[in-house]
Amino acid sequence: CGLFFFLSLGAYIRARRKNSPSAMWLSCSLVAFLIALLFKEMAFTLPVVVVLLDYLILEESTETFSAKLRRWLPFFGAFAFYSVLRMNALGVFAHRMVHIPIGAGDRFLTTIYFVGRYLQDLIAPFRHNAYHVFRPFSELAATEWILPILLLALGGAVTWKLLNTNRKLCFLALWVAVTIVPVLNLEGVGQNTYAERYLYIPSLGFCLLLSALIERFGRQIPYHGGDIACALLVLGFSILTIGRNPAWKDDVTLSTATISVSPDAALIHNNLGAVYLGKRDSAAARQEFLAALAADSRTFVRSL
Repeated sequence: CGLFFFLSLGAYIRARRKNSPSAMWLSCSLVAFLIALLFKEMAFTLPVVVVLLDYLILEESTETFSAKLRRWLPFFGAFAFYSVLRMNALGVFAHRMVHIPIGAGDRFLTTIYFVGRYLQDLIAPFRHNAYHVFRPFSELAATEWILPILLLALGGAVTWKLLNTNRKLCFLALWVAVTIVPVLNLEGVGQNTYAERYLYIPSLGFCLLLSALIERFGRQIPYHGGDIACALLVLGFSILTIGRNPAWKDDVTLSTATISVSPDAALIHNNLGAVYLGKRDSAAARQEFLAALAADSRTFVRSL
């Protein structure tokens, strides 16, 4: 999904270049977009990203709105075609995967918190966890939600300011925000309502935003400060990646590492029990299955 999303956007940018066979590249963009949708519905935000790209970066003063609309409509048409296929296959556009028994106010605040938390994970990708146990905003301590909410408020203020000062940076910030929207359907993404892996499309926009910020402000720092800061970022994130790799050695290692930080992850306990059962370790399997039942009874998002 992510690969074809990026290919579609790249082909669209190529189609907008002067002296370029725009019809061919626009067709490639549409085909890649439809393929991305068929892989995962996360790609449905592409038409919005395309509109923002045209409005904030590629806008031509001599082009009429009707000309832009003729270029945008095929993307919305492709999404409509995909929607028909999806509803024909599923009966509805989206099933409710889990039931979350919280009120509307708590649901709204939890969604806002999730956006801020995703932003925090993009900026400082520390303490990765393969399975986050859902907890609504009302159950969080102030120390848990204050930083994500502050980051979200700061990000919103900066994006608003960039709208009138630097449209390229504004577009990249909006790319991140828009492509997070599909995973905010709390009851539609399954038991793992929050996961770092959902950032695979927003993360490219964030990386481009970070690169653009370094390009814009790095040269103003004396003694090659921008280059040094960039090198330190790459080094630091490389160390974090290498340090995380051992957790992915095998199913037992990953599940054990996940349970150590999310002891109430019923699904992970159940998966680990299945692994032990496959190894004919009945005692360990029984222990994990019982832990899964106990954890499931304590969580907001329970198995259906």
